[in-house]
Amino acid sequence: MTLFERAAAVKWKRASKANGQDAVYRRGNRTCPLVVCRTKPEKTELAGESATVQTKRWDFIILANDLRFGPLVTQPCLGDEIEIAEAIGTVRYEVIEVEPHGCWRHHDLSRVTLRVFTQEIEVRHE
Repeated sequence: MTLFERAAAVKWKRASKANGQDAVYRRGNRTCPLVVCRTKPEKTELAGESATVQTKRWDFIILANDLRFGPLVTQPCLGDEIEIAEAIGTVRYEVIEVEPHGCWRHHDLSRVTLRVFTQEIEVRHE
């Protein structure tokens, strides 16, 4: 890891302590604990003749090296999920594709953090 990459990682760790949330990244039956920083939602409304469907799209910033199943670092894939425990219950987000990036893009020039594109799919009230 270069000095520039180490500095970016330290900056991320400080920001995630202030603004981060504990989350679980899920791919099938495999899980990975992460700290994520959530960005503002982007709402999409699709109006039809009999109903309006509203979706919430969120981007999550994660440290690239933290996304691992066992010893192997991986990249976000379509259909993966992020779960966060909120005051209202557990909120699930599904990784989606956003053109032209796919499911994610690098968030910083040093490629230490990733921006993962998701859509809220479920709130389980507990």
